[in-house]
Amino acid sequence: MSEAEQSSVVWAQEGGVGRITLNRPTSLNAWTIPFGHELLGALTERAAEPSVRAVLVTGAGRGFSSGADLRAGFEIADDGMPDVRGELDGVYHPVIRAVRGLEKPVVAAVNGPAVGIGASLAFACDL
Repeated sequence: MSEAEQSSVVWAQEGGVGRITLNRPTSLNAWTIPFGHELLGALTERAAEPSVRAVLVTGAGRGFSSGADLRAGFEIADDGMPDVRGELDGVYHPVIRAVRGLEKPVVAAVNGPAVGIGASLAFACDL
């Protein structure tokens, strides 16, 4: 299995266009914590490179993103409840801020369902 097949987020660059592919097609590209960290890395490291003039974000398979992977579960906060806020602040919000902070066009190629945080990612893009 190649590195691209194992990675939840695949980066490719052709000329000045960087392409980020959300690569969890069996779950309609549902978000997990590691997935969010990979996506953040692609946005802050690779997409920010000067040779990249525009970024395209799309999903592998038949969907853009079905949102949070509820099967992955959440950390438990001190009050015994799922720490949804901690995950939003620690992973999801930084990804959205990274998209909005790129000083180049970011295009969402929405190829199917975009739900919850997946829809937020699409909405954060310029087009």
